[in-house]
Amino acid sequence: MLLFPARSVFANAYPQATKGVLDLSKWDWQENGITELSGEWEWYWNGLYSPEAFYTRKLPVTSYISVPGVWNSNVAGSEWKKGHGYCTYRLKIILPDKKQLLALKVLTASTAMEMYVDGQKVGEEGLVGRSFAEMTPEFAPFEATFMPTGDTLEILVPVSNFHYRKGGLWNVIKLGPAKDIQHLRVQNLTLDYFVVGSFLLIGLYHLFLYIFLRRNPSPLYFFIVCNLLSIRILTTGEYGINVWADISWNTLIHLEFLSLYLSPLVFVLYSRYLFPKEVSGVVTRWVVWIGFLFAGLTLLFPPDIFSYGVRPFQIYIFLIAIYGATVYFKAWKNQRVGSTYFLFGFVVLFLMIVNDILYTSFIIQTGHFFYIGLVVFVFSQALTLSRQYSIAFSDLEQANIQLETGNLQLKEKNKMVESTNEQLQKLNAEMDGMVYRVSHDLRSPIASVLGLIDLIRKDKSTVDSQLPHYIDLQEKTLRRMDLLIQDIIDYARNNNTDLQLEEVSFPKLIEDILTDLSHLEEAIKIEKIVEVNQTGVFYSDTKRLNMIFSNLISNAIRYHNLNQSSPSIRIRGNVTPEKAVIEIIDNGQGISSEHLEKIFDRFYRANHATKGSGLGLYIVKEAVEKLNGVIAIESEINQGTTFKITLPNLAEKIKGETKASISE
Repeated sequence: MLLFPARSVFANAYPQATKGVLDLSKWDWQENGITELSGEWEWYWNGLYSPEAFYTRKLPVTSYISVPGVWNSNVAGSEWKKGHGYCTYRLKIILPDKKQLLALKVLTASTAMEMYVDGQKVGEEGLVGRSFAEMTPEFAPFEATFMPTGDTLEILVPVSNFHYRKGGLWNVIKLGPAKDIQHLRVQNLTLDYFVVGSFLLIGLYHLFLYIFLRRNPSPLYFFIVCNLLSIRILTTGEYGINVWADISWNTLIHLEFLSLYLSPLVFVLYSRYLFPKEVSGVVTRWVVWIGFLFAGLTLLFPPDIFSYGVRPFQIYIFLIAIYGATVYFKAWKNQRVGSTYFLFGFVVLFLMIVNDILYTSFIIQTGHFFYIGLVVFVFSQALTLSRQYSIAFSDLEQANIQLETGNLQLKEKNKMVESTNEQLQKLNAEMDGMVYRVSHDLRSPIASVLGLIDLIRKDKSTVDSQLPHYIDLQEKTLRRMDLLIQDIIDYARNNNTDLQLEEVSFPKLIEDILTDLSHLEEAIKIEKIVEVNQTGVFYSDTKRLNMIFSNLISNAIRYHNLNQSSPSIRIRGNVTPEKAVIEIIDNGQGISSEHLEKIFDRFYRANHATKGSGLGLYIVKEAVEKLNGVIAIESEINQGTTFKITLPNLAEKIKGETKASISE
């Protein structure tokens, strides 16, 4: 029995659903914020029902089930296949009196789902079905925004699973104001990417350290640990890997389990080389064999079989943790170099894991601190390695001092040591330069592979009929990555750079952009009409203008309707000494009215058939506002879209800065 009840006075407990009803009538969105849809949901086993089924047939409630949770314990039959099946979840929510725009935050279900709110489909993951062949599994967290029309909400969730050992709504579904839900997703993804980026940079540094020194493999193992942890973060939680890569569910689940099974193996090898006198060689070999056994089962069998290894692996991890704590304490007691940092990181990570367990059980009110523990742990390992190398260099310097006081033979040896030391310093400087170059040349591989694709296409000797198709797929992937990187660069540039005002010729600016975008697929089939009239001198930030109009014109090309008789893009405008008004008009696919209010939101994509980052139009709006301008949009499905940008002439700002500079 716990010392405190599961929902103690120290916890901010959420309202719980009872008999399929969640009463939020007294919930204050402003004060209490986001809530969780937890508790007893209506549960209809062996039925995939649409909202119409409840309105027309008045289906009786068959049973209730706890959410979040899995249905295995509620299903009779063979333990081996209890997770397989299909059902429908249903929950009625009584809303507070104050109406506002709400949103649902959904992580994942096992392993396919649809979601309806008041009879309207608001999201899905994969394809639900009544058999293995009919369904398609997917892990793709989403947010669904809607405006309540009444005092209650009805949420309907059909779920099916024939691919995993457990089935059901196993993750918490959250409900709250739309802006809070969106902020939560951005916050979670930002944290994921920050941690992953930190791990990758630290890992790369130690990889280069191993490449240049090669005396001790511990930096190499540390590099692998950082990568496995990064994969684990990207393939769980918010599944941040989905933002920039289109990976199948089967591949995703294999990556998740392999990163889990291989991490202890590599970490024990890493510990073995750090503290060879404390970590047993026999234990290390057993850990390696067991780790490869679990990894091999993951590669050989489907997820609904190899996932049964999780429970024994958790016991195995617990035993390794006990052994590790004993070993690291012994290393600290024996005053091994770096053992203090190592033990500190291990203890912090352990305490943060315990905190998260107590927090998610509503026993204490603190917060989720696993990432903090993980970051402290990884940085402590980096400090451990740095300390060991620092001691090694210090010993080398001491040896140099002793050699200088010796005889001629010792002086000759001292020269050799000094030469070696200089080489190490040179290699370290080169490594730092390489890390800097890597961080600035991320786009170089993309450009190289795209060039190779063009060369292969021009090679008439290629006889494999499938090769052009594979090349097209590679090119589309790389161009998608390139667009994402460019969006991130534009986002950072727009936020972090000051205005650089210069004289602008709008006709020439538009002409140059059209020339740069002429390589886009099907661009040649679209008529471009430019009617921009400029009178007088106009000052603005050319780079931001190029960012704005390049994004809008490229979108008009990509989302055009080439099946019509005369696809066109018209760019018209009037530029005076006071302001510039530019319109970009196309007769393409158009945008549905339901998306127009959110089209400039960060990470929002109105066209889910594309794999864009959802940053493009957000960057456009931010850049326009940086220039003290405004942007408006009008659009109709299958009729086209019009963007209208109004920008002031910033010539007066230049005069003001010039006067201030003279007065100073």
